[in-house]
Amino acid sequence: MSIEALHELARLRGVATHFVDGCSREVVVSSDTLLRVLQALGAPGAPERLEDAERALVEWRQARTERLLEPVYVLDEGVDETIGLRLVRRAPHYQCRIEFEFGGDVSWHVVGGQLAPLEGEERQFGLRLPALRVGYHRLCVIVGKRTVWSTLIVRPLRARPNRFAEDWRAVSVQAPVFSLHSERSWGSGDVGDLDTFAALVAARGASLVATLPLLSSFGPHDFEPSPYRPVSRRFWNDRFIALDQVEFLDDSPSAQRLMAHTYGPEARRAWRDGSRVDAPAAFSAKRNVIQAWAATQSEFMALYEKGLRSYVMEHPEVNDFARFRAAGETMGRNFRAWPTTARSGLLRWNDVDPTRVRYHLFAQWIIDQQMSQLSTRLAQRGQTLQLDIPIGVHPDGYDAWRYPTEWVGGFSIGTPPDAVTPDGQRWG
Repeated sequence: MSIEALHELARLRGVATHFVDGCSREVVVSSDTLLRVLQALGAPGAPERLEDAERALVEWRQARTERLLEPVYVLDEGVDETIGLRLVRRAPHYQCRIEFEFGGDVSWHVVGGQLAPLEGEERQFGLRLPALRVGYHRLCVIVGKRTVWSTLIVRPLRARPNRFAEDWRAVSVQAPVFSLHSERSWGSGDVGDLDTFAALVAARGASLVATLPLLSSFGPHDFEPSPYRPVSRRFWNDRFIALDQVEFLDDSPSAQRLMAHTYGPEARRAWRDGSRVDAPAAFSAKRNVIQAWAATQSEFMALYEKGLRSYVMEHPEVNDFARFRAAGETMGRNFRAWPTTARSGLLRWNDVDPTRVRYHLFAQWIIDQQMSQLSTRLAQRGQTLQLDIPIGVHPDGYDAWRYPTEWVGGFSIGTPPDAVTPDGQRWG
């Protein structure tokens, strides 16, 4: 009975108890794994042993009956939907409000007597929601002195734009950006090389260009080569900046000297033509050039500062990200060893080196511009860029620091065995 209770508890928490691998074999997840996952997810009274599963299941069901709303609802866009309010008895009045992801809100009042019981659901009454746009919205229900929040994930009913409706057999070509190095790039490939590759395959009929994740990573001094352990899934990887497309580097004599001499053609050829690419060295060189430019006091810098300020206004979280990266470079990558206030997800400007912060702000602005320009050029050729998204994040990264309750630690991520990788993959 305990194993059945454990499987039911896992099902209620959205944890798979079995799966089919790439070789069409059904695999039953071990009890030990299920126990560890449930404990990490923070299930009420999560069992430590298989014998505790029945007790934990009873506690979970009891806790759920006391919950007015589920934490998350997944809804369809543009459809009036009804969700269940879990009530011991109906109150006279309910005040409801939805705060939209894109700004604004809508409020309405519900008389308790108008709530109809949901068929087949014990003590649940239907709350009708208005049709909503795609996005992540917040629902607030106030009843008496009790205020409850829930997240509404509104999904699209169809993929759009439907660019491939006439010919669904679109040709897709995939290549990691770092492998697309050329005579103009620094050691490994960059955004410019990806654009060149896309133009090449466009001439041969490919309308989809796919690549590995291009998200922020550590480096260059604590370089992490895996694209599946990003520092953040919210920001780009400055390793892929195409320096020859950063026109304003011409305004910095120090940056020009680095590009012409210290990291001139011979150095770049050595990175490119060796048996292995020295990715950390190439990344470090690229960063030094951008830092030299960012420190330049030229008559044009005010113009660039204005562009940066506009970018930061549109992406305010980049300030937090830049401070985090700067702090890690001086206090060490393991943020759990930082001073108490710093490791709790809060960094003040005087906690970090402003020069390092400035680099990360400018680097994110540059790579964001280049990715936007790349997307425009692909669209002009009738192409779409397909980016891979990692499932998790680096345990020492920005996302884990800034949003600790959104991530579960202590686990590695990978894929089951298939015909290509009979032992499966372990991404870290």
